[in-house]
Order: sequence, then structure tokens, then C-alpha cells
Amino acid sequence: MDYTTNYYIKLLTDKMAKSMCFLDPNFVSIMNMIFTLYIGYVYYANKGIILFIGLVILRTFIDIFDNSLSTMCNKNGNLYESIDYIGNSFFFIILLTVLYLKKEHPALRILSILFINILLACILISSIYRKNKTFIHNNIIFSMITDNTIILIPLIGYLFYAIVY
Repeated sequence: MDYTTNYYIKLLTDKMAKSMCFLDPNFVSIMNMIFTLYIGYVYYANKGIILFIGLVILRTFIDIFDNSLSTMCNKNGNLYESIDYIGNSFFFIILLTVLYLKKEHPALRILSILFINILLACILISSIYRKNKTFIHNNIIFSMITDNTIILIPLIGYLFYAIVY
């Protein structure tokens, strides 16, 4: 029995995915990236923390759902994995970009640029390690992050929001 937070969300998304196999997980991932742009707008325009966190939770749920769609409908592959990972990184790049644009403090701007570059490097490294999935599952830090995204991603979003506003 798995007691991570994503386990319970995945039970729901797996059930949903079984009845929605007509959807392409790549399409869902790309639509989630477009949704991420809207989240970036809400964050940049300071439309409210409750709206922002609600949208981040929905985005994370959709991300878990597209994974369920991929596995439950046997539509997984290298293209899906790449699009999904780039979409997840894109979310953080948007947060860091807004931080960069909103904060005048040079140290925060340098940190934003540094973390954007680190995320881009992680995309490259991930493409190398994607062939060996045990690397992520055997690493406790990666496992804790990937198995609890429904809590961690909104929490990280809240921290970014608190830094800017």
C-alpha cells in the first residue's frame, strides 16, 4: 500500500482515464502548458492568492491525470515523457520569470536566472536518465518530490507568490 499523497489522486485519475482513452496524453500535456501560461498571467497580474493556488492545484491534478491517461490507455512513449517533463519544468520557469520581472532586487534577479538555467539543465539530465527509471525511484529526494506533487507544487507556488507580493 502506497501512502503518498499522489497515490490517492492517482486512484481517482486512473478511474477517470479508463473512460477517457479517446484523449491523447500529449494533447492533454500541451493544453496543460497553455493553462500554465494563464497561471503565469494570474501570478504576474496579482489576481489573488486563492485563485492562483486553486489554478496550481488544478494544473497539478491535470498533470497527474495525463500520466494516468498515458498508463491506463497504453499510450505512453518517449514523446509523452518528454512533453510531460518539459511541461512540468515550464511551470517553474514561468514562476521564476515572473519573479525576475516583478522584483528589482539584483540578487533575486540573478537567482531567478540561475534557477531557470538549472531547470533547463535538469531537462537535459532527465532525458539522459529517463532510460533508467530506477534512478528516480531509488533516490529518496526525487521520490518524495514526485510522489507528493499535489501538495508540494501548490506549496512552492505559494512561496513564490509570497516572495513577489
